[in-house]
Amino acid sequence: MVDITRMVNVQSTTPINFNYTDKLKNPRWQKRRLEILARDEFMCRKCGRDDKTLSVHHLKYIKGREPWEYSDKYLITYCETCHEYANYINYPDIKTWMIIFQNDFYSRVICFLKLTLRKLTRKIQVW
Repeated sequence: MVDITRMVNVQSTTPINFNYTDKLKNPRWQKRRLEILARDEFMCRKCGRDDKTLSVHHLKYIKGREPWEYSDKYLITYCETCHEYANYINYPDIKTWMIIFQNDFYSRVICFLKLTLRKLTRKIQVW
């Protein structure tokens, strides 16, 4: 049996048949991810939380570019809540959003409502 994870494109020596999730396991992405997390002081750049799981979010995708090949200006640290909200903003069409998140619609709506409630609570506390 042929291991397709080891296959390479003969012309470019770039691995083929990798999906996006596989690319995020690549050591080059892991190194880049840690650089961005350190730059952002291991806290969410949107809400400032550091007690939740953090993700590095691509602000823009460029066709043909690998996840680790982006400059700092295209990468930002978000907590899991803000990351889910950012993904929702990028895909405001409900049908697209539901497909992307594998029909996990209700948990995403709850995430959005919690984030909105947190923002409102902060505004009330300032008053």
